[in-house]
Amino acid sequence: MAGPPRADWGSADAATAAYWKERTAAFHSIVAWSPTIDPENLKLLSQELVVGAGVHLILHAWASTPVIEEDGRVGGIVFESKEGRLAIRAKVTIDCTGDGDIFHRAGAVSDSDVDERDIHHCINTAWLFGGVDMPRWIAFKTGDPDGFKSFMERGRAACGGLFERPFVSWRYDVALFMGPRLAGYSAIKRVSADAGAVHDAFYLPLTNYRNHWERSSFWRRGSGRSPQVVDSSMARSGRV
Repeated sequence: MAGPPRADWGSADAATAAYWKERTAAFHSIVAWSPTIDPENLKLLSQELVVGAGVHLILHAWASTPVIEEDGRVGGIVFESKEGRLAIRAKVTIDCTGDGDIFHRAGAVSDSDVDERDIHHCINTAWLFGGVDMPRWIAFKTGDPDGFKSFMERGRAACGGLFERPFVSWRYDVALFMGPRLAGYSAIKRVSADAGAVHDAFYLPLTNYRNHWERSSFWRRGSGRSPQVVDSSMARSGRV
């Protein structure tokens, strides 16, 4: 886990805030407690917490359909897995799909407005880049603003405009990329006059995987190093 020490939380000292700003832990010139955590360690710790609490885990199962009671309440979920179809009944069902899949299928009221200018209305596949030197990147970004601007412009030109800067992760040899973020897509099937039925949820990861390699090739040429994509499976979406 990486982040500022407790003594720096809430600090408005200019030098301290500038340091942590480049490490995603200072906002509006104030140091914040916003740690970056190793995702594999977080998975393990979360797993042990729920197992230790006596929770029965069902892994590799897809929550597909809500069970609707006669009075309209959600009374559980139907799952699909390699074992087949399984229904789990529950007094309380919490939709943690990220896209509102279950409450949407249950008929709950929701908003579908999209503001393409708002980052929270975008969908993207985040990715990790290993074998990098983030202190060297930060020194370049802060010490040579004109060179940084030129580098980003060349990257956007080489990658069709889809080129973003990296963020510091939980360790300095792993970079976190949160995009590119794309607007105008849906997590469910939509109909296109040109292509017929299109699954954006399938199309976007395929496109982003290709783009990841294109962008990583540019980073290798620009840095003179040989970093590698170590994870490109972290799909994220904004409001649906």
